Amino acid sequence: MEVHRDLMQTHHLSRHFKVFEVRHFSRFNQLVLLSSGSEEAEVSSNGQESIQDSYDDCDGEYGSDPNYVLFKIEPILLHLNQKFQAMYTMDQNIALDESLMQWKGWLNISQFISNKAAKVGVKTYELCESQTGYLWRFDVHAKKHISRDQNNPLDASTPRIMLDLLRGLEGYGYTVWMDNYYISPALARQLKAFGFDVVGTLRTNRQFVPQELTALTKNNMKKGDIAGYTSGDVDVLVWRDENRVALISTYHGNQTNISEGKIKPCLVLDYNIMMGGVDKKDNLLSMFPIERKRTRVWYKKFLRRLLNVSILNSFVIAKKSGSIQQHQSFRSNLIQSLLSRHSTPKAIPLSTKSQVFEAKMHHPLEHPVGANKSRLRRKCCV
Repeated sequence: MEVHRDLMQTHHLSRHFKVFEVRHFSRFNQLVLLSSGSEEAEVSSNGQESIQDSYDDCDGEYGSDPNYVLFKIEPILLHLNQKFQAMYTMDQNIALDESLMQWKGWLNISQFISNKAAKVGVKTYELCESQTGYLWRFDVHAKKHISRDQNNPLDASTPRIMLDLLRGLEGYGYTVWMDNYYISPALARQLKAFGFDVVGTLRTNRQFVPQELTALTKNNMKKGDIAGYTSGDVDVLVWRDENRVALISTYHGNQTNISEGKIKPCLVLDYNIMMGGVDKKDNLLSMFPIERKRTRVWYKKFLRRLLNVSILNSFVIAKKSGSIQQHQSFRSNLIQSLLSRHSTPKAIPLSTKSQVFEAKMHHPLEHPVGANKSRLRRKCCV
């Protein structure tokens, strides 16, 4: 029902002229729930509300700390992470970035990210396929990592998050695309040793960035200038366009190409294409915002978002398998499939030919009025 509510908006002109069985709300009243015994109960609007309220009934049977902010939904997070990874093998290029689910209420794990559309809310670190936006693994920002070795830059909070997201992909030849929040020369070299290639923007105040590149600014570089250094298998490059841009790569080198009449580093061109995996996922989800329903409990909204992501992942898998369905059609067919599996359709009496003709012609019917029904009114049957 959550998915169906979201499909009521129309994204294409042709859909105004189509009739879908799924749009008849009475279908949801035919759903049958099997209780713990053999009794059956019809789902009404009150029943649907009780199902949504049951999100609060988690009793912590999985042994989590009740004071942990993800206590109620941690089993679901673990289950979805396992399923997302087991059902799909990503292509070579993968993007690592953060996503934000908008939440304006008070919450001790809320984050502010200025370059995200939501601005403030619950942040998740996500690993997605660059071309399709398939979410392969995610981690909710809910607790702070405690560094064990203050002198080891790889033991800080951000590198630990990245290494956790990439766990299990070592040695398969993946290329990881990320922004300057995560990457540093030391981390790039470590990931290269694990069998990854790494590409991303870079903050020049990171450790082991050459001082000559750190000293370069927008004012002392001409537009189109490129400066770079190579140390073993790590390349660091600074390019002046409208602003100064610093990037790092483990395989690009100093190759350039012409784009839009300008000479640009190949590293920049590839980055603009491959980095948008998480943003692509967010854009696809924004067309079907299941989580938009108002609630005072943040994790109820978060669970709806996970439902939305699960449907998107299923759509990506279907497309990889050769399906030619569009996104909205896939969701509509999914709803009809679920309803047909879990509902008992009612027999609909066939209309006679004359009745159908009268309905189409809007032919008025005689309607007697008055105590002795002497007066007749004609009332349209439609």
